[in-house]
Order: sequence, then C-alpha cells, then structure tokens
Amino acid sequence: MERCYEWAAYGLSVLPRVCQEWIYDWILRDRYMTFHVLPGSLWTAYEVSGEEKEVLERIPEGLRWVETAVFENGKKKHYLFFNFFRVRTPYFEGHRLEVVITVADKEDKLHFLILEYHTDAISSDPLHFFRPPDRHDMTIHPMEYYRMGRDYVMDVWMSPTPTFSRLDEAFVRANDTIYYASSLTPNHLCFDGDEVGRVVRIDIVCKSVNTLWTSCREHPEPDFCFVYPHPVSFLIRPKA
Repeated sequence: MERCYEWAAYGLSVLPRVCQEWIYDWILRDRYMTFHVLPGSLWTAYEVSGEEKEVLERIPEGLRWVETAVFENGKKKHYLFFNFFRVRTPYFEGHRLEVVITVADKEDKLHFLILEYHTDAISSDPLHFFRPPDRHDMTIHPMEYYRMGRDYVMDVWMSPTPTFSRLDEAFVRANDTIYYASSLTPNHLCFDGDEVGRVVRIDIVCKSVNTLWTSCREHPEPDFCFVYPHPVSFLIRPKA
C-alpha cells in the first residue's frame, strides 16, 4: 500500500501547480500525516552573521531571522543548520537533508524555516506541494557517516555510552510551526517535547565536507553537531 501511495505522489507531481495545490489541501486539510524520523538524525550548525543576503531573500513577509540558543543556558546566535535524516511517512520513505534557520513572527514566537531541502524520495510540502526526488546518492549509517554524493560528507564519532543534552525549550517549540522558503503557508506539527528535546552532542567529527551554502558560511567546519540516537515522531497538517 505504501508503494501505491508513492507512485500516486509521483503522478501528482507532474500535474499543473494549481491542481497540485487543490489536491494537497484536500488530502491534508482535516488529516494528520505521520512524519517518522528514524534513529540517527544529524544536525550540524554553522554560526553566521545574520546578514547573509541569500538567506534574507528567502524569508517570507512577516517573519525575521533571529538568534537562538540551541542548548539549555546557551548563548543566542545566528545559525545555519543542516539536518540530515531518514524519514518514513504513509506516502514516501527516504533520506532528506534540510537547510534550516530560526525565524520569529510579529509576536516574537520562534519557528523553523526550511530554506531548501534535498531528498531521494517523493515529498510534499506547502511550497512545492508534490515534488519528485532531486538526489539519488544519499546514504546514512546512523551515528557514523552521512553522505550526499560529494556535496555533504560527515563522518562522526559518538561514545558507546553517550550523555544526553537538553535542547533549549524555545528551540524545541520552534517545531510547532515550520515554514518553507518564500511560502506564507506553514506546516503545523504535534510532537513529544521531551522526545524532541533530548539529543547527544557529537564530540568528534572525523571528516567534514559541505559544499552547500558556502557563500553564507565563514568557516568550512561546523561549530557543533548533535544527533538523535532515538526515533522522533511528528504529526503534520498544513492548516492550524
């Protein structure tokens, strides 16, 4: 059945955009979609100035790029995040690499904004509706190595007896509403805050290659990385 959904999504991806929008809204208007992130989701963070034009041009009206503390009692800074993970939904399953920043609305509530993402599976979101894969060279060996061809290579080492760290509560709650670049229609998520807030910091990055968004990053190496050794589940619907 899951494979049938995937082929149906492929077919929808070639329809005119207005048709895709109507079908996307109809499918998810009153339904929650499970978005199950498998163990090993890796976040790499690069400190940036917050004035990068390429990023600012993709922020929807009414939102602004803001500094954030990632861990409890951490300092607030502007970051460019890369989140590499494997996901399973009723409609598709595969790898995904998202480029993410934190933005605030007029009420100063924190949200995530996905500037772009790469995937080797069919996908759906409020900006593209139904989108075919753009990569076929993505692999993950959880807590060890992460590959997207030659564009993104992270070899990491995690202790066999890891110590968990707690993410800042505002950073965790930024998952409540997730925007996509240039789109004013977000996804609204439900999740277990304790599950999402528990991560393991990566002490050693053995190899680091990232050719993405290099014009926005002063340093080639990430400032820090963290990983979810456990699965994380979300329920998504586009309408609040």
